[in-house]
Amino acid sequence: MEKLCIASTNEGKICELESLLGDVFELHSLGEWGTLPEAEEPFESFLENARAKAKHYAHFTQMLTLSEDAGLCIPVLNYFPGVHSKRFIGDNGGLPNAFDRLEKMLSAKGNHRAEFVCVSVIFKRY
Repeated sequence: MEKLCIASTNEGKICELESLLGDVFELHSLGEWGTLPEAEEPFESFLENARAKAKHYAHFTQMLTLSEDAGLCIPVLNYFPGVHSKRFIGDNGGLPNAFDRLEKMLSAKGNHRAEFVCVSVIFKRY
């Protein structure tokens, strides 16, 4: 069975992926390597950020590596916060405050539709 590093320390995410991929891969999480340098997410697309994280952690683990990037995209706000969702939550002091701020931003808008986008990448270091 091929080994797959899940580029996360989120136990919930790891459990979900174990139920989906555990019959195909021997799964490992980042926690098994101790403290690794955090991957940068410098790009303006979920795909590029997920790819950068997968390559970054594959370098350290020397394993096939699955990474993802995700965020909330609100069309009427030009898909904000998008790839900046994590930063937006942090800048607003946590999820409840971030949602309060989004509600204020949307109060004058007629359409409150939002999308949660998630892109996953598997990278193999050769």
